[in-house]
Amino acid sequence: MLVHSRGARWAVWALFLVLFLPLFALPLLVVLGASFATNWSSALPSGFTTGHYSAATRGEAFQALTTSLLTAGAASLLALVVGTWAALAAAALKKRHRRFMDALFVLPVAVPSVVVGLAILVAFSKPPFLLNGTPEIVILALTLLAAPALSACGTGSASSDEKVVTVYSADGLKGENGDGWYDRVFKDFEKQTGIKVEYVEGGSGEMVQRAVREKGNPQADVLVTLPPFIQQADGKGLLQKYAPKGSDQVSGADKGADATWTSVVNNYFGFVYDKKELKQAPTTWEELLDGSYKNKLQYSTPGVAGDGTAVLIKAMHDFGGEKPAMDYLGRLQANNVGPSASTGKLAPKVDKGELLVANGDVQMNFAQAKTMPNLGIWFPAKEGGRPTTFALPYAAGLVTDAPHTENGRKLLDFMLSQGAQQQVSEIGGGFSARQDVKATDANAVALAGLMDGVEVFEPDWDDIDKNLTSYVDAWKSATGS
Repeated sequence: MLVHSRGARWAVWALFLVLFLPLFALPLLVVLGASFATNWSSALPSGFTTGHYSAATRGEAFQALTTSLLTAGAASLLALVVGTWAALAAAALKKRHRRFMDALFVLPVAVPSVVVGLAILVAFSKPPFLLNGTPEIVILALTLLAAPALSACGTGSASSDEKVVTVYSADGLKGENGDGWYDRVFKDFEKQTGIKVEYVEGGSGEMVQRAVREKGNPQADVLVTLPPFIQQADGKGLLQKYAPKGSDQVSGADKGADATWTSVVNNYFGFVYDKKELKQAPTTWEELLDGSYKNKLQYSTPGVAGDGTAVLIKAMHDFGGEKPAMDYLGRLQANNVGPSASTGKLAPKVDKGELLVANGDVQMNFAQAKTMPNLGIWFPAKEGGRPTTFALPYAAGLVTDAPHTENGRKLLDFMLSQGAQQQVSEIGGGFSARQDVKATDANAVALAGLMDGVEVFEPDWDDIDKNLTSYVDAWKSATGS
């Protein structure tokens, strides 16, 4: 059902009952009541009898009943055969041809049944197909009206085998100019399998919330998002169990214990700065409080964007807890431009000089730097401490009751294949999720150098998943957002 709030669902059910009872149920109940009544000349029936049922089993009435049942049975069987054939035939057709076949079979129910009946009488009123006055013409008419319903059911299920797979993904893996890891992988996947990838992009939290709204009628086959939103999606029952080929080579920390999700690209949280305006990268959180950053600093919204939520996680780690982190972010708000639902939109602003500093992640920003020459990557440290970061992988899962489940499985297998994983650093600027893939390209060397000297910590994802709402509420309170 495409209505998501409880109140709206109750309203829909109430409207259904208001329309169903008087239009469909009450007439049937009247017929049922009349079948047991001796007389019905007032508001309610009078007398009780089973005589009508006894009469139906004798003489001409019984003969008429038998003829009706046999005719209905024969028409149902014939409609089942024709409808099943139509569904199987449609499954083998291309989408455009399938639509034509659907239209052809649904045509009899789009035309008034009186017109259909008259057309059949005219068509079969002369030899060699003279059927007027025979049971066969009644069976033919009923079949013609019943078959569309069965063929529609069949073609509906056939659409699940359609050559398409829909991906809901956090931004970052698709290139600004069609040169990202997704661009290459999706193109190669379509070429190898003939399955077209339909791509929908947004913030990590935004993609999960969209999938939640569509839970009753899923539109996505594969969901790709960042922690802690992949854990959130799993907890909401949005992901079904599937371990893609090659997932045995993914570290246990980078995949779900119940096989509902696995990382496809490893990544790390970071910040970007404008190399043109700032000759040297900032080094500490405290530097960002300086007045020179007023309205020149922005980070994506925690609770909506994965990288925005990562700001909270890193601040709580670096400052030693929730309260000192929120105190700092409250002070930082004086320089913050404001909320942003998507982290990917911030790097272009930094490159153009609209911002001096913004949050991001290593993979996305490294890839963006190919076409954004003023973009530099850095990792904030608490004053007197070491720069820190943590793994923020792109994690993918197969959506529960996905419309194209088998195609989703194939895409997940393909993304974790050695060939695709070898291209993660070379094309995407990220880190392979597979431990057995050791990239040696120039990007891999540069990425290793970028991470040199940066302390990598491991967040308590269970705690973050459990308390994310309270952390985001605390951030809103501290910043007045």
